[in-house]
Amino acid sequence: MHAAEDGGIPLAGYFDSLVVQDRRDVIEAIERIRASINNKDLKEFCLYRGLTPPTRAGMFVGIEPYYETRYLGAALEHPNHEEIVLIEFGLRNSPHPSPARYSIAYDKVQRRIIHEDIPADIDAQEVAAAFAKKYVTNLSKLAAAGIDVHSFTYQMEAGFDADSQHLVRDFQMRQFKPRQARAEFSIEHPLAAKMVMGVTSGIDLVVCTSSEPDTISVVGHRAREDGFQVCYIYGANANLATNPNLPSYIDNLGLLITRKSLAVQEHGYFNAMMQAEHVVLLDQAEKISLESGERIRYKSNGTHASFTKLDQSGELKYKMKELLNR
Repeated sequence: MHAAEDGGIPLAGYFDSLVVQDRRDVIEAIERIRASINNKDLKEFCLYRGLTPPTRAGMFVGIEPYYETRYLGAALEHPNHEEIVLIEFGLRNSPHPSPARYSIAYDKVQRRIIHEDIPADIDAQEVAAAFAKKYVTNLSKLAAAGIDVHSFTYQMEAGFDADSQHLVRDFQMRQFKPRQARAEFSIEHPLAAKMVMGVTSGIDLVVCTSSEPDTISVVGHRAREDGFQVCYIYGANANLATNPNLPSYIDNLGLLITRKSLAVQEHGYFNAMMQAEHVVLLDQAEKISLESGERIRYKSNGTHASFTKLDQSGELKYKMKELLNR
């Protein structure tokens, strides 16, 4: 896959993948991926985003390298901190329904770990340095191919084994978000978040927690009419979203709040994170008490974030609840 083509894939808004272990199965795999244009999620995505469903002839199918590593992870240079690389990984084939995710925040300039949460048998410094080195190497390859690596931050998927941390097998680079410098202002009562992306001194949002595509689409359109963006919360009020692409149906997604990871091999979550103007990855212990239709004002300086509930006496919340209760 040419780097320029790979960088453009997320811009299509939806993509899927299939692991092929044997070269002889490549043709069959390509046919299966092309047949995925008929799946329910993609049809819904195109419907609510106003896109024309792809045709077989119009689809691009890329073949990535595959390495059978024990751990699968991702590295992402923070959009608001050019020198900080965020690394998350976990067991590639874990039998647990909610497998553990490990994380490292690494300053690639000073070569020091800012934060780590990893198992005892893994050397955090070695893993972080190897991921950062591979990330920088891949950026130089993209730059050599004529791709703008200064205006955007990129996500790198990669794998490694615990006994060979210096050897990181990279799978792909994806263009993620435009770079934006951290703003120098304080945040009162910040959320207990593992990661905050995006900078704003204050934007007004309408909360949505629904797992129904129809409702999500209607809420998004009504919020836009009333001059608001949408804050989508995964798993709020025990309302678990089953389709990770759900927030991508919202064309004015101002904020995405989730406890998910950097979306390693979870393409739907990556689509949603790309679509959102701001992203907050909550700490597991943090609880958000917000209902669909509520209005909030969100602030973020690129490191910390907070929100306050706005006056709910106006008509907006009533209209939202009326829509959601139909």
